[in-house]
Amino acid sequence: MLEVIKESKFKATLLSVRSQVNEFVSALASYGLGLAIGYFSYRTGFVLLAVGYLLLAFPIYFFILRGGRSPGRR
Repeated sequence: MLEVIKESKFKATLLSVRSQVNEFVSALASYGLGLAIGYFSYRTGFVLLAVGYLLLAFPIYFFILRGGRSPGRR
């Protein structure tokens, strides 16, 4: 990320936003896991979390395999 930002005067702000997004995603996953465990059970909660991560990972994986291109661009 630092290679992309280089000498921007907003470097600290951009790094802070990235960190905040990471923390927000972690908080959502924790909250969702807590709800699933409270509503179902530990086993079901962790299975749902794993399925959710897999559903997120596959599109990202195929995006990386394509070389980061959007479907319409070549």
